[in-house]
This record gives sequence, C-alpha cells and structure tokens, in this order.
Amino acid sequence: MAEATKNIQTALSLKEQGNAAFKAGNIQEAMASYHQIFMYVHGFSEGSGASAQSMPGQTTKPVDAETMAQLRELKVVHFSNLAMCHLKLGNVEKARDNSSKALAIDAKNIKSLFRRGKCHSTLGALDEAKADFDQILSLEVRSRTPRVAAGSRAQPVPLPATLAQPENREAMRELHALKQKFKEH
Repeated sequence: MAEATKNIQTALSLKEQGNAAFKAGNIQEAMASYHQIFMYVHGFSEGSGASAQSMPGQTTKPVDAETMAQLRELKVVHFSNLAMCHLKLGNVEKARDNSSKALAIDAKNIKSLFRRGKCHSTLGALDEAKADFDQILSLEVRSRTPRVAAGSRAQPVPLPATLAQPENREAMRELHALKQKFKEH
C-alpha cells in the first residue's frame, strides 16, 4: 500500500508540472509530464491484501477500493490531458484516441467527452460528435434535475463541479453553439 501512496503523490506532482507547462504554452513539456503519470498509476488492481499478493504469476499489486479510485482518476487525467495537448498540436486522431481511453475508464468524464466530440467534429464524423455532445447535455440536465421528496419545494441544483469550473464555461458555450449547428444540419 505504501508504494501505491508514494506513486499517487508522484503522479499528482507530475500532473501539476504538466498543468504549469501547459499554461505556460510549453505543450511538449506538458505532454512529457502527463505521459509519465501512467508509469506511476499502472500495475495496481483492487484486491484484498496478503492473500492476493501470494498468488503465483500475479502481475498487479492489490490496493484497497479508495486507493484504486485515486489511481483510476489519475489514469483519466493522464489520457484526458494528453488529448488536450494533441488537440493543441493538431494531432486530432491521437487526441480522439486518448479521449476514448479516458472514457473507457470514466464514461461520464465531461472534458473527455467534449474533447472527443470536438475531434469527431473536426474529422467530419458528425454523428459521433453529436452523440458525445448529446451525452454531455444529458449529464448536464440530469445534474440539474432536483430530486425532492413528495410535498417538498424543489430547490435549484447547482452545476456539477466539473461544469461550473471557469475553464469549462468556454467549453459549455462552444458545446451549445455546436448543438445548434447540429440542429440546423
């Protein structure tokens, strides 16, 4: 477990280095940092301690559910941020592939859905782009729909944190503009 904790800390540090490089416009340096994250979060599986470690031929190290959730999140960050870097460099196919890999881990990741939709749109795959954008809007609508008990007053529900973040507001504006283009198409 100590190895996983150390690896998570290293991966978080690499994420911060990559974010700083990206913000400074050094896309190649950001990509190098994001790519290294995978080396630290790969090779673990959700398991139950000592009995799992003694299995012959075991290729992954068992960790608890909470640690595995952190590792999965960092894998999504790895793929999603690499996708953004590839988009900035014009490598649309690689950006689409990395977005799809992130979505294989977390199918509801707004940033990855948006980036993959943008890639599909750029590549002329409008049906696929529309499917990704529709999924984002569906997630947005579900997150805004209040769940209340019978007889109680509905209170407005804030956007999920991922949509309310300032860097995602622009993405949501672009999403709504693209949605309108799809309606006209």
